[in-house]
Amino acid sequence: MFTFTHRQVAVFISDAWLVLWAVWVVGMFANKRAKERQGWLSWWGYFLLMALTFWVLYDPDLFGRDRVISHGRIPSTLGAAVFLAGFIMAIWSRLALGSNWSGRITLKEDHELIERGPYRFVRHPMYTGLILGVLGNAIVLGTPAALAAALMFLVLHIWKLRREEQLLIRHFPESYPAYQARTKALIPFVF
Repeated sequence: MFTFTHRQVAVFISDAWLVLWAVWVVGMFANKRAKERQGWLSWWGYFLLMALTFWVLYDPDLFGRDRVISHGRIPSTLGAAVFLAGFIMAIWSRLALGSNWSGRITLKEDHELIERGPYRFVRHPMYTGLILGVLGNAIVLGTPAALAAALMFLVLHIWKLRREEQLLIRHFPESYPAYQARTKALIPFVF
């Protein structure tokens, strides 16, 4: 039976974030051209809040080094499992979006409403995956700052999905509201 130390789990998660961001950057070069985009000021605000979230996640001195979740085997394993589930969901979602993906809220030329893959279960599975990833990371780190970062990340992505849905409703006025009616935003059958 394989067992991993808390440190090995934490290093794995940090490295996996780098892999995820590399996939995102490489994927940007295979996207359709943008037809309409979120403004630069709004995008930079989102980007800076994302950077702040990861700074809070990884700064152990921000709210003190005392852990609210221990570094035991169960929290490390649970956190790693939640992170891994989120990581897989985010990659699967990115692949399902294909050339329709963008890091900014964007309408592409010949934009498609994707309802296949993980988009059958929730409207924003990539956000679900990223949120799970940050939550799993926060469980492994166990600090108040890490848990605050997970909450910040959740709020930031609820804000982003609301803005994204406004654009999708304008572009798909009949099909997107029907998709909304039958599919939850982030958690199947719940929200």
